[in-house]
Amino acid sequence: MKKNIKKYLAIVLAVLFLGEQLAGCVQSEQTEQETKLESRTVDEIELEPYEAEELPPAGERKTCRAEQYEMEITLDTVKQQIRGNSTMTITNQTEDTLGQICVRNYAASILKEKGTGTSTISNARIAGTDQMLVTETKEDSSVIYLQLGERELKPKDTITISLDFVTDIPEQKEKFGYWEEGENRVYQLSFCFPVTAMYENGKWNENPYVFSGESNYHSPAVFRCTFTAPEEYTVAATGEEKTSGKVTEIYAESIRELAVVASDRMKKECVDAEGVEVNHYYLDYKGNTEYNKLSLMAARDSVLLFSRFIGEYPYKELDIVQTALSNGMEFPGLMMAAMPDVENIQKLDQSASYTSACSMIAHETAHQWFYGGVGNDPYEEAWLDEGFAEYCEDVLYQQSRLASAVEAVKRDQERFGSSELWGTMSDEEFHRDMESQIEQIVGERFIINRTYEQYQQEVDTYSEYVYTGGSCFLYELQNAMGDGKFFSMLQQYYRNWCMKEARTEDFLQAVRAYDNSEEVNQIITKYIA
Repeated sequence: MKKNIKKYLAIVLAVLFLGEQLAGCVQSEQTEQETKLESRTVDEIELEPYEAEELPPAGERKTCRAEQYEMEITLDTVKQQIRGNSTMTITNQTEDTLGQICVRNYAASILKEKGTGTSTISNARIAGTDQMLVTETKEDSSVIYLQLGERELKPKDTITISLDFVTDIPEQKEKFGYWEEGENRVYQLSFCFPVTAMYENGKWNENPYVFSGESNYHSPAVFRCTFTAPEEYTVAATGEEKTSGKVTEIYAESIRELAVVASDRMKKECVDAEGVEVNHYYLDYKGNTEYNKLSLMAARDSVLLFSRFIGEYPYKELDIVQTALSNGMEFPGLMMAAMPDVENIQKLDQSASYTSACSMIAHETAHQWFYGGVGNDPYEEAWLDEGFAEYCEDVLYQQSRLASAVEAVKRDQERFGSSELWGTMSDEEFHRDMESQIEQIVGERFIINRTYEQYQQEVDTYSEYVYTGGSCFLYELQNAMGDGKFFSMLQQYYRNWCMKEARTEDFLQAVRAYDNSEEVNQIITKYIA
């Protein structure tokens, strides 16, 4: 999820950059600007070779979790509801015998907080039998326990649970909700489908749904979903979708959750990124043609860039879906791309920052590697995906000088006289500004691996520590280790933990396997408690 956290940093960087410009360059302003805005391809970016070190294999987490979901979902655009059935195949990989299954229904928490609408689960049963299951809802209404009775789930055993659900869709421009633009509607459907919680270390994960961050912690599973909507609606979803009439069949392997966006105003444009299908779902207006073009370019550039520096993209396709969020939001193989100035949607080419759009898309694309690929518990250690995504955005993409970044900078400078993207800086200027950021914002100690709850005890610390701090930590490691060693380590870490769930100590183990020097350990101590 992309946060608006750079207001202070932008001021610092603007002052520093302006000082550099006023210090007196012998070249003309036009010549220097043209030099800085020369674009290049991913293949033209040098990647220092380094012989890979041997990392210990990723440890197997002993969990109880869903391995497969089969869902039938109907979108009712009259009653503003989703209703359907979810069948979950759950395997107990732990040594514990379990007498209950925990199901998470995040929509119940969202609707309770909003004060309108309901989400109910009914007819919970063991699939293929008449055995109905007693349900117990906790004080947090998103936490529901299904009592198995005599049918205990023993170690290595598998059980299939089926349940029905009916959920009201709130009218709001959020991750779960719908909104209207004229006579058209957009449904943003995430965190609204019942799923199995993760069981590990002797307990079910009951972390609350959080509105200013994430708390959804799931292992990859197979999803098969039949989604029914009015025939005039276009449907985008995590995984691969095939639509015929009112019915969209959704299939995905190894994804952590399901998200769907449906609209009667949405169009689709596709490009290829060396075998990855990049799809841009946009709202069809003439006044945002260039905005849409650059968004698609940024997504393709990001897929190619991160594939080279981190590892193979983990899915067959990437969907960028234009939504009315204030920040972008990541899902496996799909992002809800924040669209600024929703009230003036037909004039994005006039009013919206192209550099902000490209930057946001790079951030959410990076989450396909860190969250989609390498999983983590975002409530306990959010830096493991947000810090990495911020680093990929700020350091890899914004300084890449790829076509989308350069074009966005040029267009914003033509329209507004300035650009928010760091790509206008030389490598030397960028390094000096990062060092200044680390000195002024990070200082001596900047602990980034606290829980969401711990960060709430101080005002405005979550975003700075998790996002900015995580990015700075990785940047300092890169400088200390050198590019060749650092990116070789990052690639090995990604390969080791892709489609698994990593913790901070797993990443540190990878770092120290490559570089256990005093300098690197001092950097670790600075950021990690």
